[in-house]
Amino acid sequence: MYNKFGERLKGAIKKAGYTNAKATQELGLSKNTISNYINKNVPETVVAVHKLAELCNVTVDYLLTGKENKSELNDDEKYLIELYRILNNKNKIKAEGELERLNSLQEQQETLDKLSASTTSKTKDKAG
Repeated sequence: MYNKFGERLKGAIKKAGYTNAKATQELGLSKNTISNYINKNVPETVVAVHKLAELCNVTVDYLLTGKENKSELNDDEKYLIELYRILNNKNKIKAEGELERLNSLQEQQETLDKLSASTTSKTKDKAG
């Protein structure tokens, strides 16, 4: 798991538009720090933080920032994504359209429910 750390770091630095030297300078790290990380020398503290997160069943993001990772999917969401990935492009477009239609219907129903609750409340006030 940790053996890919360097590859992922190298790719992330490049994708962000930095060189190793520029990223090192930007972060105020010593000259060879990032090169060492990329060359499979994962910092022990990173490994320890990851192991602690696993032990406590929380994310590394949570331990470091206190924020929950909103991108984690539940089993139903994972299942729907698996189904979506199987579809050809034509059916993906249909599925997206259907989801948008269902979302619109849900929003309309929520609006009607609010109006109904408001009307019921006003009627009770007048009767009371």
